[in-house]
Amino acid sequence: MPSGSSAIPRTNFRATIRAACGPGSGQAAPQLLNVTAVALYPNVSAEDRRRLADLARSATQQLTQRIGCRIQLPDLPQQMNTVPSKLRPVSSVAGSCRWADQLVMQQ
Repeated sequence: MPSGSSAIPRTNFRATIRAACGPGSGQAAPQLLNVTAVALYPNVSAEDRRRLADLARSATQQLTQRIGCRIQLPDLPQQMNTVPSKLRPVSSVAGSCRWADQLVMQQ
């Protein structure tokens, strides 16, 4: 059974859960779900970000059960870090953003 990704704060006021519906999913299940919880107010705290992540994960679980999406969601990260508001040097990126450093180096 495929697994979804943990809630990753894309900004300091929203959290998104990505869920890829796997084999054995119902016909109503799409290949990929993105469920986002958003705070529409300033100064979102770390506790608020945790609540957003919990809301997004809970909504994802309910939706996947309702539409027959077979998925195993991982636990949320222990800590919901803030997203840096300043740009960093492209050479400092890692993971799936590493392509940006390679592109800059090629140019």
